[in-house]
Amino acid sequence: MLYSENFDLPALEIKFLRYLKSKGKPESTITAYKKDLKSFKQFIYTEYDGKFLFEQLTQSDVEDYLGYLVLDRKLKQSTANRHLSTLKSFARFLVSSQGYKENIPTKIEHERVKSPLPKILTEDELTILLNTAQEMSTYYYTIIATIYNTLSRITAIVELKKENVNLEERKIFLPYIKGGRNQFLPINDKLFVILSKFLNEHPAHSSSFLFHSPKNITEHITSDIVRKKLHEITATAGIEKRVTPHLLRHTAATFLTERGISQKALAEIMGHTDTRSTDVYQHLTLQNLREPINMLP
Repeated sequence: MLYSENFDLPALEIKFLRYLKSKGKPESTITAYKKDLKSFKQFIYTEYDGKFLFEQLTQSDVEDYLGYLVLDRKLKQSTANRHLSTLKSFARFLVSSQGYKENIPTKIEHERVKSPLPKILTEDELTILLNTAQEMSTYYYTIIATIYNTLSRITAIVELKKENVNLEERKIFLPYIKGGRNQFLPINDKLFVILSKFLNEHPAHSSSFLFHSPKNITEHITSDIVRKKLHEITATAGIEKRVTPHLLRHTAATFLTERGISQKALAEIMGHTDTRSTDVYQHLTLQNLREPINMLP
């Protein structure tokens, strides 16, 4: 490795984050990239005493960094894989927009991670959870019911705007889901009733967000607040399982699978992408998904 008198990662990072912002990426995504790049900058700066240009990056540098994350920082392999994805995106930007010749991180494959499936809620537990949420707070009950009945990631739901909820056509538009894509989802019969009542009696009519921040109606509620409230509701309901927004999503997916939903339809509803199956997924239409999603108990 040749040492340089300059350390250019901070300047390149600023350009990358500005690029993401210009493309309309949500703040949560930009913050995640920023956090990962901060970790990488600190590692490289320490390794090369601040004398490093990104164009001098080698495959060994990236492999050493991934090893440091797992062995030294004791991070999970899945987390190290996320850091690698960040580096790949960062390098891809430098190649496409800054004239760099090579994307070194793409030469490294993600390590396979065997993650045990979380224990889902039973139908009885789900009913108790939703009933408890409704008794405690209509606001958070609606959030929880929306996550469950759309099988959506929490980020997409907390950032949802009222204008993207079309009750007349019974559909929700998510302008950004994982992977930078947008998505339409049908509103099933149960959620239609819940959202109709909530929007009619919305606690902040002037807010553009469906779920506004408790502190500022011009901003959306944060994922952390929802997770904390869900934890409180779970405890009050007497449910011993660790209930998270992801578990609600996984529970709904499991229920639909048990009821015989096509896995192609399920992947479309959940916003999953698989390069080997994209051609199949794109032929599904919103109407095709309306009947399957109504199978939720």
